[in-house]
Amino acid sequence: MPTARSDRAGSRHRTPGVRHRVALALALACLAVVAVPAIALSTTATCEDGDVEITYAADGVERQAAQLTSEDGTLLDAFESPAYQSVYTGSEYILTTVGTDRGVPIDPPPAVPTAGTVLGVYVTLGSTPPTADNGEFFLLYRCDTTRNDRGGDNVVLLTCVGDYGTCPTTAQEALAPEPTTTSSTTSSTTTPGEPPSSAGEAAPAAAAPPARPVVAQPRYTG
Repeated sequence: MPTARSDRAGSRHRTPGVRHRVALALALACLAVVAVPAIALSTTATCEDGDVEITYAADGVERQAAQLTSEDGTLLDAFESPAYQSVYTGSEYILTTVGTDRGVPIDPPPAVPTAGTVLGVYVTLGSTPPTADNGEFFLLYRCDTTRNDRGGDNVVLLTCVGDYGTCPTTAQEALAPEPTTTSSTTSSTTTPGEPPSSAGEAAPAAAAPPARPVVAQPRYTG
């Protein structure tokens, strides 16, 4: 099956079976849904390019938004755009690049972070402004100035997928001490030996139930 690509800057797409890193478990019914979300770091990611791959099954989504932030709270890039397709099953590569001007002014333009800086990539899919029906994806990584496929050492520290409002949206938020909670619908993963908090080693994450399907009912009218 041929590779699907978009004319929009900021994302690339793969149809099922092409470089598919995450197996899809899909149950689409009559309702519009975003099912089985997953996120992974692309081998082309660096301190300048927050390149991630999100995998999902969607029906009825219209908009998406993404941003790249650094551990000190600096906004490095952000954009909001139409979804690749309203109905889509597969992987989508979301590219955020430091200092890119795509409709979200950043003044003064940020400098490219140095190697070892912790960065966060956040993506939400469904409608904009986002609602509780959106799905969201977040990935925290320690960056290198060289891509992994060229010998770099960009290391994933944490991933999170779930309903809108359950994942961190910035690197600074992800590194903050976690508040005590009694329940969660978030599905998150921390790389062993790589604490998600700069304040010390985080407590082991409790096993979370699989993320439930996210009903997407786009309300964007712009």
